[in-house]
Amino acid sequence: MPPALFGPSRTFLDIVTPERWKALVAGLDRIRLPAHRSLMRQGTVGAQVMFVLNGVLRVDQIGGGSEDRWRLRNFRRCGDVLGDLAVLGSGVRTASVTTCTECEVALMPGELFRGADFRSEYGLELAEYIAGREREAQMLSRPGDDLARVACVLVPLLGDRRTAEQAADGIRLKVSRKDIAGCLGIGPRALRRITAELPFGGTPEGRRKLLVVADPAGLRAAAERLGGRYPQVG
Repeated sequence: MPPALFGPSRTFLDIVTPERWKALVAGLDRIRLPAHRSLMRQGTVGAQVMFVLNGVLRVDQIGGGSEDRWRLRNFRRCGDVLGDLAVLGSGVRTASVTTCTECEVALMPGELFRGADFRSEYGLELAEYIAGREREAQMLSRPGDDLARVACVLVPLLGDRRTAEQAADGIRLKVSRKDIAGCLGIGPRALRRITAELPFGGTPEGRRKLLVVADPAGLRAAAERLGGRYPQVG
């Protein structure tokens, strides 16, 4: 089977297998953070790479000119890697990362991440993972199947009870319509139309306009129209 296109369905953990992932993070320093805590800040110097062991995080980025505002780019979860582009490039963080839930990450010094031993053991898998994230960003930025694009961003939230609250009307995701509209460049009216129909269940007022997923399997199926394969979560 061809590899999935999208980061949420193809984490670094998925690529290297659980056994090698466990060996990779063994012995690394770890930190735990509560929800809504800043982990990285765009524009700052970053000398460490972080492997996500638990939780869900959001990635935001600020553009320039007319795009000079913070925008949600995507969510990351267990098995993802954060900060690798700064360590492999200029050393400056290219995005900000904030915890959506309680999180635990393992820290690897940049010199070890760039070293010959790591490249020999994990270099091919890392290249595949980074390429997958780049394809993900490209696909999500293209207008077209807006439901599929929305689904790709939201599917990672289904797998964590701290971001997905079970209710009588379905699963209530702790993310706002405004974030999703800004992330994908979809107008508010178009997004309201999308979320008013299955697999969504509308937007309950009085709850910070959180999104309701009435059919989680339908949300995964919509995301897979763009090439990803998603685990049965939610």
